[in-house]
Amino acid sequence: MDNISEKIFKEIKKKHLEPKPRWQFLLKDSLLWLGFGVLVVIGSLAFSVVVFMLADNDWDLYLYVDRSFWNLLLVNLPYIWLVCLGLFWLLSSYNFRHTEGGYRYRSWIIFSGSVAASFALGAVFFYAGLGQKVDDILARSIPQYCDLTFPERHLWQQPNKGLLLGQIIEMKNSDSFVLRDSDNVSWPVQRASQSLDLPPLRPGLRLKIRGNKQADRFIVQRVRILQRACQRMMMEEECPQGACHEVMTLPN
Repeated sequence: MDNISEKIFKEIKKKHLEPKPRWQFLLKDSLLWLGFGVLVVIGSLAFSVVVFMLADNDWDLYLYVDRSFWNLLLVNLPYIWLVCLGLFWLLSSYNFRHTEGGYRYRSWIIFSGSVAASFALGAVFFYAGLGQKVDDILARSIPQYCDLTFPERHLWQQPNKGLLLGQIIEMKNSDSFVLRDSDNVSWPVQRASQSLDLPPLRPGLRLKIRGNKQADRFIVQRVRILQRACQRMMMEEECPQGACHEVMTLPN
C-alpha cells in the first residue's frame, strides 16, 4: 500500500498536478442543474404544443374522406415535435445524471422523472395557452413549419363531401352568412336547425365547416373556428390582399 501511495505521490509531483478549487465543482454542478431545468422547461413547452395540436385535430375527419382512422392518425401525428420532445428528455436526463449525486439513480428513473416533470409542467403551459402561442410564433417565423405540421390542410376543401374551409365575408342574420372558401368561391351558408349551437360569428372570421351542399347553398351541421396559425395563414396565402372579398358564382 505504501509503495502505491509513493508512486501516486511521485506521479503528482512529476506532472505538477494540483487539486481543483471547490468553486469549480460548485460552478459545474450549478450549470448542470441550470441546464436540466432549462431542458425540462423547453420539453414542457414542446409537450404543450403537442397537446394543443392533438386537441385541435379533427380525428373523425376520416368519416368524410376516403381514409381510415389509422391512416389519418399516422398522417397527423406531430412527428417533428415528438422527436424534439424525446431529444429534450434525453438531454435533461443526461444533465441530471452528471450532477452531484445524480449517479445514485438508475437511468430509467431519471428519464421517467424528466418525462413526468414535462407532462406536469406541460399541462400547465397548455391550459395557460402557451402551446398555441409557440405554435403561432413558429408558423409566422419559419416558412416550412406549416408544411411539416399541417399535412391535412387540403382535406378540408371538399364541399361535395361536406367539408368547407373559408372566411366569413358577410353576415346575413344569426342563422346564415356568406363564406369565401380557399378556392375563392362564395358559399351561402345556412344553419341546419335552430338546435345547432354556433360560436359567436363575425365577418373576417375563418372557419372549418361540416355539412351538406344543397343546390345553391351549404347547410352547416358543425362549425369550428380556426385556432392554428397555419390554418389561418393558408387562407391568407390563397386569398391575399382582400381577394377573398371578390364576388364569384357558386359552382354547380
